[in-house]
Amino acid sequence: FFPDRVAALKEMRRVLRPGGRMALAVWGAMNQCPGQTAMKESWERHFGADEAAGFVRQHILGDPEIVHGLIHEAGYNLVSVLPTVGAVRFLSPAHLVRSYGALIGKQVDAQTRASLIEEVSAALQPYVGEDGLVYPIEAILASARK
Repeated sequence: FFPDRVAALKEMRRVLRPGGRMALAVWGAMNQCPGQTAMKESWERHFGADEAAGFVRQHILGDPEIVHGLIHEAGYNLVSVLPTVGAVRFLSPAHLVRSYGALIGKQVDAQTRASLIEEVSAALQPYVGEDGLVYPIEAILASARK
């Protein structure tokens, strides 16, 4: 979310002691996250592409090579970038929809909320089980030295 990512990384590097380590995590590719994909698609249908763009922005650094290049350009040494997959857990798809709406302060009428929940629930049905909603999400983990 930094307008100048290299400048932000350089500032992180500046405050490290010599030989200090920087570590960061960003979301991986959006196509590796069914929850955000389902939310984006439903959001887009109801509110338009501009409103749904936030879901895409969360994954803008989802390519490990881009992350590696930014860190290298900022002057770090011993750069390591590793995609990894974890799990996101919600009680249900409805909780996922309500959580995102609350997070961004989106107020919708009951009919729109029900439609969002229905669409996201249908898209994420393969990930619903006795533990609730559990779906994979990719993250890019990176570290480097000053």
